[in-house]
Amino acid sequence: MALHGKIETTLELKSSAEKFYKVWRSQSFHVPKHASKHIQGVEIHAGDWETVGSIRIWQYTIVDRNS
Repeated sequence: MALHGKIETTLELKSSAEKFYKVWRSQSFHVPKHASKHIQGVEIHAGDWETVGSIRIWQYTIVDRNS
């Protein structure tokens, strides 16, 4: 079963916008190391880390702040 939707959040960065974009675009395998509480892993399903259109599988936890 697939879940479709939109997730938004606001956070304060301690880096430049260019460095943040580079990590999300081509170095997303680093994200679980820095946000392990919320993002447990990311894997390549098709393509690679650099190519536009590559498919990545993200394992993450959604925290309901209302409960």
